[in-house]
Amino acid sequence: MGRTYVITDTHFNGRVYSHPNYTDLIFENWATTVSADDIIIHGGDIASGKFTKISQRISEMPGYKILVRGNHDCSRDEKYLESFQEVHYTYVKDNVVYSHFPVKPEIYTCAYNVFGHFHRYPRNMKDSLVQRYKDFYNFEKNFTFCIEDWKFRPVDVEEFIKKCSEHAKSCV
Repeated sequence: MGRTYVITDTHFNGRVYSHPNYTDLIFENWATTVSADDIIIHGGDIASGKFTKISQRISEMPGYKILVRGNHDCSRDEKYLESFQEVHYTYVKDNVVYSHFPVKPEIYTCAYNVFGHFHRYPRNMKDSLVQRYKDFYNFEKNFTFCIEDWKFRPVDVEEFIKKCSEHAKSCV
């Protein structure tokens, strides 16, 4: 396998993000960023509405596709396996645990947790996004993927962790 990419909270065919054609933009960026021998881990909340409307398009995208289910992913695993090679609730790879909600990475014997759900990066421990998770949330270990911040494209996991680690220093 090649490189490992992450993307999450695509909410395809919805009205979640301010960009008017974000569904097409995400697919264009995926097609030009990820190659056939790469891995792409989708951290959940694939679509706004029915998954069947975009399942074929996901199938056609390059890469070995792994889905980490989110709170909006309500279809059966069998349905997602028509487009993804694997489906999980959490997934561990290379010292990183991928999830939709933040988790404590130590439980999975990992250094980092990459997750979605928040849609924006929290600023500090008083931020309402982290209050529910304050007993274990750590800016140096829990990194939320905010698709708008990454210009609606999949991001190489190494690049993502490096940038989040740098940003964490200003958030404690």
